[in-house]
Amino acid sequence: MKYLLSTGYKFVTALMIVILTLGVMPVSPAFAADTGLSAPAGNVNGAAPNNNWTNPQDGYTTNNVRATAANGGRVVQYTTFNIAAIPAGSVINGIEVILEASTSGRQVDVDLSWNNGATYTTTVLTSVSGGAEGLTTLGGPANTWGRTWAVGDFTNANFR
Repeated sequence: MKYLLSTGYKFVTALMIVILTLGVMPVSPAFAADTGLSAPAGNVNGAAPNNNWTNPQDGYTTNNVRATAANGGRVVQYTTFNIAAIPAGSVINGIEVILEASTSGRQVDVDLSWNNGATYTTTVLTSVSGGAEGLTTLGGPANTWGRTWAVGDFTNANFR
């Protein structure tokens, strides 16, 4: 009987040490997952006279069918990115935009809207390889495009 009591106390003591050790371990921060790339599923061709995009829907995916603009200064807004729900309280550390494009001596201007086009980030100007199609990456995992983003900014109703 004395042996059973002694073994029971040792077990309880060991269990208490484990519980106390787990209780004082530091809590590690949780890092949010990358949402991945999201292609648009909608567009708004710019208002006249800047609406001369031909087939702007062809800019949704990489399929060797292209959206084109005959002149400079043309505007198209891509929308409906169907970004996966971002958990409440998440911090947005960066946004990356990848363009598959070619131009004939023009630049591509990219800005982002968080309120359905009422306001935009500062425009990022980029020259895309002259005549040769290629990928251009703007922003990145640590680039917030000059603002603090909220989780609600990334709904289909808001993000452009």
